[in-house]
Amino acid sequence: ILQNRIDLTILTTIFPRSKGDYSGAFLGRMVSSISKYKNINIKIIVPSSKESPLYEEWKNNIKIFRFKYWFKQSQQKVAYGDGKGTILNLKSSLLSVIQLPFYFFSFFYSVLKVWSNTSIFHCQWSFTAIFPIIINKIPFIKDKPIIVTFRGTDLRILPGWFNKFIIKNLTILTYVSPIKSINRYKDNFGSDIINYVKRINGKELFCIFDPLDEKNLNINDKTYLDDLKIKGAKIILSLGRLDELKNPIYSLKIIRSLLKYRTDFIYIIVGYGFLEEKVKNFISINKLDSYVKFEGAKKNVADYYSNSDLLLVTSHFDNVWSSTIAEAMMLGCPTVLTDAGYTSDVFKDGFDSIIIDKYNSENAAKKINYLLDNENLRTDILKN
Repeated sequence: ILQNRIDLTILTTIFPRSKGDYSGAFLGRMVSSISKYKNINIKIIVPSSKESPLYEEWKNNIKIFRFKYWFKQSQQKVAYGDGKGTILNLKSSLLSVIQLPFYFFSFFYSVLKVWSNTSIFHCQWSFTAIFPIIINKIPFIKDKPIIVTFRGTDLRILPGWFNKFIIKNLTILTYVSPIKSINRYKDNFGSDIINYVKRINGKELFCIFDPLDEKNLNINDKTYLDDLKIKGAKIILSLGRLDELKNPIYSLKIIRSLLKYRTDFIYIIVGYGFLEEKVKNFISINKLDSYVKFEGAKKNVADYYSNSDLLLVTSHFDNVWSSTIAEAMMLGCPTVLTDAGYTSDVFKDGFDSIIIDKYNSENAAKKINYLLDNENLRTDILKN
């Protein structure tokens, strides 16, 4: 492949709405990484949001085509909506349901327009593969190879029969966590996913981790948190989207329990998501305002990592593999992780992380308290 000119078209339901946008940032990093191969021309097909331009060019031959699917771009509700994600947008907005047929048609038409100038389709989330698969089945149209990257949402929410149809008609399947962890969805899928893929001739299964872009993780200010008037306090950091999978309320329960042991700390929440109001209400009701600071979405995440004593990750589903964890480790911030999914298969408690129970906030607070008091342990974890 790398010896020839390749026209790669990436299909996705969400992508940075402008350069540096936090929405879909990991996809932005992936595309930038691929674009370093000078013989690859990249096109992105993605729905537009009310803030985004319909056409944009990035360096290294990246062209972004954002399609409209409603009379006014500002009224579009399916893909971005209120920041809840497509499934929740459809559940909470009648307008988004009405727009859905227009969304499908516009997406299909956008793929059809670039068909003749595409060598390979790379589909983010299994849903987006439906368009090139349908076109591949049209007589007299030359088939194109299709790569599909499955993510948890696909196999957790979409019907198993739909994902089986996608797998039967693609060329390569990739997954962004260790391959064995894909089988956590086998009940919904109806069979062992890895063995199912192996039984289908011509299909390959690969694991591709989301890339880290070290250039975007420059530390600008090693005293950044001094500006928040918390100098001298231990800093516990949470960084990521605020949704049910990330379980931010559980992290606040841990903080509430930690106050029984110490008060010389500040818990900083950096992120955005539809649980923001619920998080703020929990802070207010439990009178945690003096110990919790909600920062919202930020771009200078390296400054937060470098100024924090630990990163608290409380997902109740899995922590394998999280870009946030990888970033924290790279920048020297010890990680405290809930024992969810395949976490214990990848990390070792007391060696390269501290692993806490995902249901017992009291025990979790005790382990965090011990870690904050034990500088040697934090140093060993960072070395390991």
